[in-house]
Amino acid sequence: MVKISATLSRIPIPSWWGPLALAILAVALVATAGLGQGRAAAETTPSLTSMAVSVMPEYDQPRVLVSYRGELNADVALPLEVRLRMPADAEIAQVCSIIYRPDEEHLCQTYEAEPDGQYMAVRWEAVTPIMYVEYYYGSISGAGQRSLDFNFWAPYPVQNLDLFVLEPSDATDFTLTPEPADTVDEQGFRHHSYVFTDISVDEPVSIEMAYARQTDQPSAPPRDTGAAAADGSAIPQSIIISLGVVAAGVLAFVVYSVFIRRFRVRAVARAGLAVGGQGTAPRGGGGSFCRHCGGPVRPESAFCHGCGQEVRPLPGGQE
Repeated sequence: MVKISATLSRIPIPSWWGPLALAILAVALVATAGLGQGRAAAETTPSLTSMAVSVMPEYDQPRVLVSYRGELNADVALPLEVRLRMPADAEIAQVCSIIYRPDEEHLCQTYEAEPDGQYMAVRWEAVTPIMYVEYYYGSISGAGQRSLDFNFWAPYPVQNLDLFVLEPSDATDFTLTPEPADTVDEQGFRHHSYVFTDISVDEPVSIEMAYARQTDQPSAPPRDTGAAAADGSAIPQSIIISLGVVAAGVLAFVVYSVFIRRFRVRAVARAGLAVGGQGTAPRGGGGSFCRHCGGPVRPESAFCHGCGQEVRPLPGGQE
């Protein structure tokens, strides 16, 4: 051990070793800092770069139809649990994530609803950066004056919020508080719009609606619930996958059965050729061989168990 230590101590150390070691240490520190920044980016607080909210009183039902469409920041980690507050009497129609491949497709998610004070909170996992939620709330009946309010609670900070209110058909004295930024007539309806920026999660965006109608019939006919089933969006993806697996299993079983049957027939024929020689049946013994496939056949059998062909005894104990 002493000799080894002495030998190592006499090994000359190049002059460039010191600067190289410092360079390696610097690269390691930079890489570590980069990893730390990567983790910080992955753990970025979720936010919504844009949000579009549509409020449609008495559109296709005697209630208020609301839809949300929001886009998360690009560096958010997915899947992400989203918690959205809505009215306590809300009836949820859709909770989806949107993908493009190449057309827009809604991946509807399972969700959980729970009380949240005077509201209701809905939880689900967003699997794409774009989320879509649709629900109804309130109840309107008869003719006369309406006074409705709407509150939007942002699940995450929102950079840009576009809010649209669709005025019901045949409505009179329609007013909104606060006043909308713009109003346009399109496709027989009046559309009122707002633009908000830098929305926090602490305070809701509130709109009050007041108007009168001489009927409680919706402005548009009820939507066909079978339309969603037509494009397959109403069928859970897990069921589609399960059906595909079952179909593949049935096909594999059929192919396997046909292959095994043919393999057995050929194997029996080869065995008969090896025993009898050139496909001829041996003389004597307790049985005979099929003249079709060469397989062994019992004397009392009328059909070959290998190929299923009819076996007729010939004179001399042969087939």
